[in-house]
Amino acid sequence: CFRKGGVPILIQFYCDQAMSVVKEKESKAWVSRAIDNWRWRDIRAPFLFQSQLTAKLTEDILTKGVCQLPAYEQSKKVHLQLLEPLLKFLNKHSVKKYNYFPFT
Repeated sequence: CFRKGGVPILIQFYCDQAMSVVKEKESKAWVSRAIDNWRWRDIRAPFLFQSQLTAKLTEDILTKGVCQLPAYEQSKKVHLQLLEPLLKFLNKHSVKKYNYFPFT
């Protein structure tokens, strides 16, 4: 983190089968996969605004009758995997203790 300066944002993802480095400002990424002997590839990786994502979802619902969002139960499970440890961390490091998520 730099308070001043124009250092470009790089986002890294990795697991046992793949890894990538995303160059957000350039809308590009380097991707390497175990199945490809970890050979690096350049790919397009555009970052869309929320309004663009919402427009695409709405268009699909209205024109095709389908929605690409995950079902509620799946979404809930994924969100709780982040929110529960976050709440635990917050309660460990704050004076006030919460039995609910104090954020949205």
